[in-house]
Amino acid sequence: MSGLSKPEPIDEIRSISANFRAFLHWDARRVGMPLITENIVLDRVEHILGSGTGTLDFAVEGENNYYTWHGREDADWQFQDIDSIVNVDEDRFEIRPETVFTCDIPANGEEDNEGPVRCWCE
Repeated sequence: MSGLSKPEPIDEIRSISANFRAFLHWDARRVGMPLITENIVLDRVEHILGSGTGTLDFAVEGENNYYTWHGREDADWQFQDIDSIVNVDEDRFEIRPETVFTCDIPANGEEDNEGPVRCWCE
């Protein structure tokens, strides 16, 4: 094949990077993750994955999927009884409770929720 050449390593990296960005933008509803669209209280929350874009994913003890809440970037979150926060300076971070959280989560639709999301340990 005389007209084709092997891609340069930087082109391969760009391709991988584009695929990775597409992977990160999966719609949670398509992979079976429950989407929080109305007020709910979650018990036994083991940890929360947060994002600078306002999204919170709640891991509930004994369940295989995260519960996803899409808030605005300036949404109000209130957490008490935090054991640690992992990757606090990154866009995606993890909030770990001292034991397990109970979370009161207001929602009025699929996106642009304002909160306040309140989580505490009993």
